[in-house]
This record gives sequence, C-alpha cells and structure tokens, in this order.
Amino acid sequence: FILDGDFELAVTGTVPGSWRFSGGDTRGTVGVVTGSAQNGDASLRFTAHEQCVFLSARATIVVPKPDATGGPALTYFYQADNNPETTLESQPGNGPLPEGGAGFVEETVCLDPALATQPQEVSFRMQRSGPCGTTFPEEEAFIDNVRVTTDPECPSE
Repeated sequence: FILDGDFELAVTGTVPGSWRFSGGDTRGTVGVVTGSAQNGDASLRFTAHEQCVFLSARATIVVPKPDATGGPALTYFYQADNNPETTLESQPGNGPLPEGGAGFVEETVCLDPALATQPQEVSFRMQRSGPCGTTFPEEEAFIDNVRVTTDPECPSE
C-alpha cells in the first residue's frame, strides 16, 4: 500500500501528507507539478542546475504479501531524458536509473518478501556531486504512478 503514489491528491506547491521532500534550494527543486504526468495530471518533478545538489522525496509503503502471481515489488514510471550531469535513483532500487528515451519508462524493483505487511521507506533521489557553485543547463526528471504490487520475476520466499 502507498498513499498518493500517482500524486493526484497533491496540489501544485503543496506537499501531500504521505510524501516528504528535502534538499530543494537554489541548486534544484523537488515537488509535485501538473501537466507532465505519465497518466493523470500530476507527477513528482526534480530539477537541478548546479553541482553539490541532493534532492529527495520519501514516503512509507507497506510491503505486500507474496501471492500466486509472484513476490512483492515496487513499480513506478520515470522520465530522465538526456541528463548528463545528474543521477536519478530509487531506494530500494537497482542503482542509478538509466536515461530513458522520449517519454516515461517503467521500472520494477523486487522487495524483500520477509518484510511482507511491514512498513518500509521508499525514496527517490536526484543528485550531482562536485564543487558547489559550478552550474550546468537545468536538468529535470519525473516520477509517476508509484505502486506496490506482486511480480512474477520477484522472489516469493
């Protein structure tokens, strides 16, 4: 279970109760926007234009029980087109997400079945290390339709 994984309950500029944002300042921003969604109206948007930036959005999920269709999984869509300066990743996750082509790309992350029915934090991060103050053309990335589910590729034990 995750509350507002599609960000539709959020109002632009308002932090939904289930999502916590950190790191937004003059180097970059993180928040909910309308008009750039995988489906629906809203999505999570990261922007960065300076090194030494670390942006995150966190929420608590409840890990689903494995079932006949597979083990517990976190699924979401991301868009990170041509961002040579920053990395985007999820935790739990499989490391930095590859840059997608045009449009949103679906990602599936297997969750630990031993944690079924337990709360677990999920976070999305955009970052760029290096000397603070060095700027680059603004890069952006989007996350949408975050779900917990089961997946046949994920272990059930």
